[in-house]
Amino acid sequence: MTELTDLNDTDALNTAVSSQSVEGNVANMGGTDDVFQAILGMLSRFRNANIFRLRDNTDNTKLLAFNLSGLTTATTRTLTVPDRSGTFDVPTTALETGSKTILASERGTYFRKTGSAATWAPQAAATCGDGWAVTIKVEGEALTIDPQGAETIDGAATLVVPAGTTVRLWCNGTAFFSSFIAKPRVTGLFLNNGDELTFFKRGTLVHDFPSIAAQSYQSVDVAVTGATVTNQIAFANSNSIGDGLVLTARVFSTGTLRILVHNPTAAAIDPGNATLSWAIIG
Repeated sequence: MTELTDLNDTDALNTAVSSQSVEGNVANMGGTDDVFQAILGMLSRFRNANIFRLRDNTDNTKLLAFNLSGLTTATTRTLTVPDRSGTFDVPTTALETGSKTILASERGTYFRKTGSAATWAPQAAATCGDGWAVTIKVEGEALTIDPQGAETIDGAATLVVPAGTTVRLWCNGTAFFSSFIAKPRVTGLFLNNGDELTFFKRGTLVHDFPSIAAQSYQSVDVAVTGATVTNQIAFANSNSIGDGLVLTARVFSTGTLRILVHNPTAAAIDPGNATLSWAIIG
């Protein structure tokens, strides 16, 4: 808690009993006028930014000063306080390696986490309080956020932040939440569990299939640069081949996607000229 240094009882008394004029040659007349004169004296002193301070009410050595040198001459700026209690954040940066506890006092910090995989645990949500927030840029290997005890982040026990990702953590006083700050990547896309997708392609194909005999299939190959037979998933879909037929797809060989149209029924089906959509991820 703070109070104005210029409003302490000793200062007010000294001003009230002064025999000198304080503002506009108002003299010390005693009684009620002394109080009025004291107020004028304090107002006069407030106009001097060099002596205006806020101090802690239990430790007079803890002071807060205001520096207005950045304002344009003859300009007044207004700071509006929201209708709720809170704490001012003073942004700072910190470089961290290994596991750590994110302290409530570190609110507003922009962290860079480097090195091997690590786990960070925020202090208890009640300690951090409503509005507490930090930003973490994860470099090196993935970072796991693991709140204290049974507390949660985004409703889960932990959150994995992949390498190359920046995340904003915030608290409402009872739980923690995250907002990922996207970073454009040329080679891949990170999933929430830390896996990286390094390949994604999709396209369409128009193909005139012959009649497909019962319990048989027809196939068509598509050239896809970069497709490999390992660690990739392929699929296909079409709304124009009719009922009864089943589409599957796989990377048949390097650079080749094979789409198969199965006929599991007991009679032949002619899919005709069909439009197929396909995609490969991995």
